[in-house]
Amino acid sequence: MIALNGSQTLANLPLDQAIEAIEKAMILYDSKKTITPQRHILATAYGPTIFMPSILNHDRSSHEEPTEQSIGIKVVSVRPENKVASVPAVIMLMNTETGLPKLLFNATDSTAIRTACCSAVASKYLARKESSVLTVLGCGQQGKYHVLTCCLTCENIDTVILWNRSESRAVQLLNELVGNSFGQSLELPFQFASEESDGATTSNNKRVIRVRVMRDANEAVRTADILCTCTNTNKPLFDGKNVKSGAHINCIGSYKHDMQEVDSDLVARSRMVADDSESVWKEAGDVNIPLDQGLITRQHILLDNMGQLNEQSAKSIVRVNYDSDITMFKCVGMAAQDIAIADVVWRNIQLSDRSQMQTVDIQ
Repeated sequence: MIALNGSQTLANLPLDQAIEAIEKAMILYDSKKTITPQRHILATAYGPTIFMPSILNHDRSSHEEPTEQSIGIKVVSVRPENKVASVPAVIMLMNTETGLPKLLFNATDSTAIRTACCSAVASKYLARKESSVLTVLGCGQQGKYHVLTCCLTCENIDTVILWNRSESRAVQLLNELVGNSFGQSLELPFQFASEESDGATTSNNKRVIRVRVMRDANEAVRTADILCTCTNTNKPLFDGKNVKSGAHINCIGSYKHDMQEVDSDLVARSRMVADDSESVWKEAGDVNIPLDQGLITRQHILLDNMGQLNEQSAKSIVRVNYDSDITMFKCVGMAAQDIAIADVVWRNIQLSDRSQMQTVDIQ
């Protein structure tokens, strides 16, 4: 079994491959080609630990080949008092034939990446093609990877607006983006620059994306073509009336019944898609609070899951009025996405120098 730390995991997880893997995994999920039970939560005296197993049955290239399967589990704990990592997570990928573990890796960053990849896929189909302004509320790991994946997927983004309750955190992310110090091995087709920089392209002809920090959340969302809410707030941090017609929102921070990142009126006037509607209705306050208020019904989420999202469904079911509809993607995450990410890591390990990787013989 190969064991990877966080930096080794990132080195084997290019974002473009991760985005593609997430989209394919959700199509498999919609086609009933995964076994993905609801997560199991065990309470401890220090916080919950969550077990998330899944099997992916990959499509065969020919009928003569046996079905390729990926089987694994993510274990994530919530430990608010843990000074080292408040939400530690690991993923274990198994050898399907022998049942033995073949890969174990730190999944703290990969969890943020898989969620951001889901938002990127949703933005690809639901955001207007000419979208140029990306606003991100919440500048932690989720916020960082949402910037990167959405800029990869939506090629007309030329401005990124950052907001965080602690302004220093937003400034830190700006400096990280502009300094290209986010530790990804991927060669990005763009480069971030502060507002004060000159030029629309760099010397290597990469497009330049301007990044700025705003202090007021309501001002930050006014011009957003794509809005990503990546906070852990219990109450909305901005007035939904400030979101302009035609905008797309990725709402990923709230994950409990009493948590609400976006106000009920904004949810009610949006055209909504979820990564998995069943899980979202079970967990997310962003839909259950307006449901309890009588502002929406259970038909408000327009597709069963994001595996049904494509160019055709986006136009005929979700964004019916291209210019005026506000679209919203709600994501709570699932194990099938995590195992798809683990597959990407495993494939890239096969092409990597393993001399610096830890190998554990457990037989």
